[in-house]
Amino acid sequence: MPTTRSGKESFPTSSILSSSRKQTKRTKRTNNTNSLDHSIPAIQTSLPDDIIHNIISNLSAYSGTLANCCLVSKMFYRVASPVLWRHLKLNPWKIDDGKKVLDGCKESFGGINDRQTGRKKHREDVRIFSLWDHPPEWCQPQRKTALTLPKLQVLRIHTTMKAIHIFTPYDSEIPKCRILSNLSPSRLVLRGIPLYNIDLSRIPLSESSWSKMEEITFISSGYEAARNSSCCHRFTSVFALPSLKRIFWIFDPSSPPHSWNASQSPSIPLHCCCLVKLLIQLPKIPLTIVNLDATGIYHPGRVGLSFEDISYIAQNYLIDGLTQVMDDYGWNEDQIQERCETFRFVSLQGYIVDEDWVDILDKKELDKWVKVMQTQEEDRHQDKAENGDGDEDDKQIEDEDDDKDCDEEETEQEEVAG
Repeated sequence: MPTTRSGKESFPTSSILSSSRKQTKRTKRTNNTNSLDHSIPAIQTSLPDDIIHNIISNLSAYSGTLANCCLVSKMFYRVASPVLWRHLKLNPWKIDDGKKVLDGCKESFGGINDRQTGRKKHREDVRIFSLWDHPPEWCQPQRKTALTLPKLQVLRIHTTMKAIHIFTPYDSEIPKCRILSNLSPSRLVLRGIPLYNIDLSRIPLSESSWSKMEEITFISSGYEAARNSSCCHRFTSVFALPSLKRIFWIFDPSSPPHSWNASQSPSIPLHCCCLVKLLIQLPKIPLTIVNLDATGIYHPGRVGLSFEDISYIAQNYLIDGLTQVMDDYGWNEDQIQERCETFRFVSLQGYIVDEDWVDILDKKELDKWVKVMQTQEEDRHQDKAENGDGDEDDKQIEDEDDDKDCDEEETEQEEVAG
């Protein structure tokens, strides 16, 4: 050890500075550890899992926030992970300059399968699965494994074409979709299926999956441009549907694209022509038509018509359509009457109140629909108030009905007296 002139031991300046730096780092590390120890355990011990689960469940529409919750701690991961995986979405698309293009960052998403380590628990958490249409190669059909979701309840299929695999000619064989081939949901939601050609055979589910299907919901755009009424309208299902209990057909009131032309919008008879085929092919299944007045928002010939007006017109068209084709299918008038009792029209608000829509539609989307329909209703009442003929017409109809009832009562009294 070096010494000074007075004989005292001396320490190198470099070792003193090094020791000082180590002590400072050790102090900072201790302070950081203490601050974490006081913050995270406080959350863990102050609230039970059930309460945190109820809070996190309200974030089900925000997958990014849920993913961040999973990173907070083990306890948060245990609670938030099932909520995050409850609704699995596989979408290969992105919007680039207003156009729909394949997203290169998602090209591996279609390779999801049952052999991925650490994913078994997550697959068991999935209750809702949303799949968008995609090129056949995106789902990697060369793989021997399929996707299995043992507790799946609702399958949502988004397509702007006639099949889940795009670029597939209609008259060609449907390629097997490795993602769908092993799924067995009890409820199916089909979006983007053409109104004029409902062909369930283009959805590559297995025969056993179709046999277990209990509910099918079609969602169509209220402004959708369809073929003219001279085309062939059909409903096709190659598999039996023994478990099917209900069918819903919902009309989406969202705004049309800029390229849309109001003259292309199908008329009410065209919508009903498609529905007649469905009613004929599945004669025992109740059909609920939801928000049909959405077709009147963007169509010049239907602006100002209420839900009751459009429903009344559509009901008459359906009855006439069934009557016209009953000879072709060997139906009689009693069968027509029985079938007419199994379909009904409900408003969007009535659907929200009476039906189980939580797993069928996202709340954010449904809130937008409600706002659009409320605006339409307000505009309709405002037009009536400005024209000043709405209330008078209703009063005139009521007066005519009262006069008719009085005349019938007088006639009955005269017959009794006679």
